[in-house]
Amino acid sequence: MFDIDMARTMVGEGRETFELEPDDVDYSVDRAEINEGHLEHVDPSIPGIVGHVFYPDEDGTIVHAHRLIDGHHRATRCRNAGLPFHVYVLSEEESIAILIRSPKGSKPEHLVSVPQPVLE
Repeated sequence: MFDIDMARTMVGEGRETFELEPDDVDYSVDRAEINEGHLEHVDPSIPGIVGHVFYPDEDGTIVHAHRLIDGHHRATRCRNAGLPFHVYVLSEEESIAILIRSPKGSKPEHLVSVPQPVLE
């Protein structure tokens, strides 16, 4: 779980956006709960936010990946209209800083000094 308001504050200072690849838009949208009735109310020109996520694999190895953490409805609207979807990308440190909860054992070694709330 992420503090999306904090993430929006972090990216609101002239940060560069990147176009999310269509396959990545599909991956993100297909795994989210989309309220179809809400789609007409979202502004697809507002970029989404991608964060770094860390989680323990079955063997205990920490997996590092990127996930869309804000903008699933905007991404869906862009996909439906055939438009590109742009995102801001948080740094690893920013991604850790906005964590509210995460899986136990998911802290990457190189970020051990960054506080991370843990979901037991």
